[in-house]
Amino acid sequence: MNGELNTEEQMLSYIQKNNYLVLYPDKTIKLYTSLRDIEKDILISPSSISKKMKNNRISDKWCICVSKGSKYTFFIEKLMI
Repeated sequence: MNGELNTEEQMLSYIQKNNYLVLYPDKTIKLYTSLRDIEKDILISPSSISKKMKNNRISDKWCICVSKGSKYTFFIEKLMI
């Protein structure tokens, strides 16, 4: 694959490998394979993210987290495909 997703199969495969979507404060979106990978970029522990998702009264598939160090707010969603 040359970096582009040209077919439905390529798109589905890419989404299945990237389980999490993160919306950054600057409105950019990035996909991640694991909570540990997210931690490297936004400095919020995987356990904190997981706990926030589980305790979300609306849905356990997403949460909004604030990084203690930077005070930035992030939207994190588990992709279910």
